[in-house]
Amino acid sequence: MEKLKSLLEKRDKNILIPGIFLAIALNFLFFLYAPLEMYFINKVDMLFGMIQVLKVVCPLFLMGFLLAGLTLFVLWIIGERVYILGVGVLLLSYLCTYIQGTFLLKDLPYMDGRRFGWNEYIGGRIKSVILWIVMTGIIIMLFRILKKQKFLTFVKILCICMTLMLFITGAVLCITTKSYHSEEIIATHDKEFEMSSDKNFIILVLDSVNSKTTAKLFAEHPEYKEIFTDFTYYQNMIGAYGETQTAVPFILSGDWYENDENFSEYRENAYENSPLFHKLEQLNYTMGLYTEEVPHEKIMMERFNNIVDLDRTVTSFAGAADCMIKLAGFRYGFFDLKRYFTFNLYDCYNYFTPVGHTPYMLSNERFYDYVKEKEIEITEEKCFKYIHIYGAHIPWVFDENLNNIKESDYETMVKASFTLADAYLEKLKDAGVYDNSVIVIMADHGYNTVEEGNDWDHHVPFFCVKGYNEKHDFKISDAPVSYEDLQTAFSRLLDDYSSEDIFDYKEGDERWRRYLFNEFGYREHMIEYIHMGHAFDDTKFVPTGEEFDLE
Repeated sequence: MEKLKSLLEKRDKNILIPGIFLAIALNFLFFLYAPLEMYFINKVDMLFGMIQVLKVVCPLFLMGFLLAGLTLFVLWIIGERVYILGVGVLLLSYLCTYIQGTFLLKDLPYMDGRRFGWNEYIGGRIKSVILWIVMTGIIIMLFRILKKQKFLTFVKILCICMTLMLFITGAVLCITTKSYHSEEIIATHDKEFEMSSDKNFIILVLDSVNSKTTAKLFAEHPEYKEIFTDFTYYQNMIGAYGETQTAVPFILSGDWYENDENFSEYRENAYENSPLFHKLEQLNYTMGLYTEEVPHEKIMMERFNNIVDLDRTVTSFAGAADCMIKLAGFRYGFFDLKRYFTFNLYDCYNYFTPVGHTPYMLSNERFYDYVKEKEIEITEEKCFKYIHIYGAHIPWVFDENLNNIKESDYETMVKASFTLADAYLEKLKDAGVYDNSVIVIMADHGYNTVEEGNDWDHHVPFFCVKGYNEKHDFKISDAPVSYEDLQTAFSRLLDDYSSEDIFDYKEGDERWRRYLFNEFGYREHMIEYIHMGHAFDDTKFVPTGEEFDLE
């Protein structure tokens, strides 16, 4: 024991300092910066607040730092050479983790429920292996050039600089996405089934239902037309965007997003200045906005009767920690480890329990259960409801009768969406509020049903509408209309126009319609197209040469 004590007293304790900075830097990157970065970037999909995230990631950072620090200390006790080797391995892990999660993101599947095989992303594995081999060589070369003391000094300075850089980057992300709000402004199910004896304006959004598939189903199954008796189906409709985040604010405002401002600010302005919302308020409608993607502004609570400032509590630290680690690991981990970090964001919500309210979720199952179980409450005030449900969105796990099955397909999911719409319309009829309601049943965007090739089926969303007290057989219109026309259409519906008269364009008219395309998940680069024919004719899409990049 005395020999060991004497040996340690002679050993250079100063070399422990770079190791401490490295342990801080590595754990800051993985346990603080990485999950918070993913939280900031995907804030619109998160149903819990930044405070709850910090309550989980801060203890993770502390535990990770203590474990890494203790490991390095044990290696130092064993011997300086072993310690230096440990520092080199941690430095390699740190640099490769950073590069992996910052620059090697293209070859990753989307964690949105779609089926995939890891062998489809072999390019990501190759890049990851090359990265680790190259960085190993660079670190060995640096050690040989700089020698022990200068190498450790280099490690300390590098860790300090990179941690400061990541801290500043995280702070900017937090500010630009407005994630610093202590309030968690969310939509709830409150008053979802409250309807007026006077007038109702209802927009039911079936996510990802494309018009090509619905046209096919109407042709092959006449019974589906009976669901939409009194409605006009505009099958020659062009949408605006192929993703929900951009499509919904545009539907409700008519304001194009062209990467010319921060998206959170765009969305707030779109809701604030929406011509539809302003007219509804002028006509004294009470408004309910049933969607997961709500701007985090207190004015939303004043405007919509189901938007609240929600408190949550972390009910399972272990479960929440597992989610945060998977958030970080899927993006920043070595490629062949990523499969162990796959996750479903909805599972995370189970560990962040809301207090006092039930957050609104797009769930087909929950909406269908509510339609079957809840009674419609009648009020004298005129009511507006925007209700967004999953519809035909992946994962495809329902049969046409909304039974949960292991595997389904797109067409069956569209049939399931019709089942949902039918049940909801019957609910309104039974309560006596169907005739005095404007009802728009639509998709936010379509869906590409082609396995390979173009992505254009996202541009043909389903759109079906009936006006107040409208009675007639199911009608199909080939008028060349666009989501760019929706604000005018909504206004006319509020003015008692019939569904056939809400658009200026009629069948036989020629028209060019605008669409902004981006690869899924990469909104930062948009390409402008003009459609020059019928919505179903993919050959009529022409790029204008205009592209919009986020600076």
